[in-house]
Amino acid sequence: MKKFSFKLEKLLKIKEHKEILAEEAYAKVLQEKVNFEMENRNMEDAIFSNLETNFNSFKDGDTIDFHNISMYERYLTALELKIEDNEIKKQELEPKLQKLKENLIQATKEKKTMEKLKEKELSNYKNEKKKHENKIMDEVANTMQIRKLGRDK
Repeated sequence: MKKFSFKLEKLLKIKEHKEILAEEAYAKVLQEKVNFEMENRNMEDAIFSNLETNFNSFKDGDTIDFHNISMYERYLTALELKIEDNEIKKQELEPKLQKLKENLIQATKEKKTMEKLKEKELSNYKNEKKKHENKIMDEVANTMQIRKLGRDK
């Protein structure tokens, strides 16, 4: 009996490759979203730490430098605008992320279907091989029985 070979092995490989590409595309966009979230978190931390540092450094009777306060205010405004911009970009990624997730799920289903088909064919092959081996063993046993009966006469 010949060796097992899955007739649709190339198609299975294509489905596996398609799943890998879908995973990579999804991971790339998800990483973009995570990067925006981390950047926002870092900027928010910077805002709060700068506020603490600047306001805790003032003591009663200190003169206030309005130029520094004005620069600091522009810096805070720029950070807040960047945070808002990142939030908008994050929201824009959501539909794309959802579509890529659906593609990944579909690619995974297709690959699993092919894998199940391969497993089923392999199981059938093993059963047929077992039947074939049993048939040969029966023939060998019958031949030996016939020879033994022939010698006993």
